[in-house]
Amino acid sequence: LKKAMPELEVLSFDYSPHRVLSAEFNFRRLGLPTDALFVGDGSRLPLPDRSIDLVFTSHVLEQMQEVLDTALREIQRVARRFAVHLEPSYRFAGWGHRLRVRRKDYPTDLEARSRRLGWRVVEWRAADPTWAPTPAEWILLEKADAR
Repeated sequence: LKKAMPELEVLSFDYSPHRVLSAEFNFRRLGLPTDALFVGDGSRLPLPDRSIDLVFTSHVLEQMQEVLDTALREIQRVARRFAVHLEPSYRFAGWGHRLRVRRKDYPTDLEARSRRLGWRVVEWRAADPTWAPTPAEWILLEKADAR
């Protein structure tokens, strides 16, 4: 994203220090600044309220089943208006992948949970298969109080 739109301020974090170091290596290889990378806990984001124009997750919420509602509330707290989730799909997947989702205890109701927490679902569909190695869904959310 930063490579395509250098004028944007892009923050990126991971719970794993190893992943952040890996991202720093890749950013340097691409000639991108690394000052906006940080280690963080998705259930306690070190960001001010309504400070992020767009929150984007990709294959991270799947691993947060125990704290998913807390993480979704944190996303809602820091987002000014929108959130986009690209996460493994249950609804738009075949039985083989559905069994994998169940076996790994990944969330199967991200769209419904988002609605319960007050998000308006702008778009919810199967993700383009070239975006992820496994069946995924794209959910574009808008804060109900953002209009």
